[in-house]
Amino acid sequence: MYPQPHMTTEELPCRTEAFRISQQMLGRGSLSYEPTPNTLHGWAQADADVKDILERDGLAEVAPWTNDLVGAYTVHPLASCRIGDDPRTSALDDRHELRDHAGIFVTDSSAVPGALTVNPAMTIAALAERAMPGIVDAARERGIDVSYGVPVPRADGGQADPCR
Repeated sequence: MYPQPHMTTEELPCRTEAFRISQQMLGRGSLSYEPTPNTLHGWAQADADVKDILERDGLAEVAPWTNDLVGAYTVHPLASCRIGDDPRTSALDDRHELRDHAGIFVTDSSAVPGALTVNPAMTIAALAERAMPGIVDAARERGIDVSYGVPVPRADGGQADPCR
């Protein structure tokens, strides 16, 4: 049931106009946004799925979504523990390992080096995937036996036992 990749809610960019806005400009100017029916459906389905998971497992009670004065508004915190070459400006090395704290790896949005102009979900996933070989190597350097990769499919279409 989860995830449902057909529920992409990203809009195609408008190629006729470009605007730059900031939080200080909200509520001013001619910029407007009307979500497409596909986006509205994706939002509703995502809300229903999250509500189902959280309430079915007794983790939380989910209140209905409401918009504030400026409409739908989300934040993607980035770069609080960024990767980079310079230890003075980046907490993580190129393997996503926390400097001066061996064995601690960060692969969430805080590792993204700076602000993006698009939804960061794919960038975060790509950085996490990029970090995996370094994490596996670091574990092996510390004597930890790590299996890495996807089980090889069997000739009959099933998956091979990853423990063999």
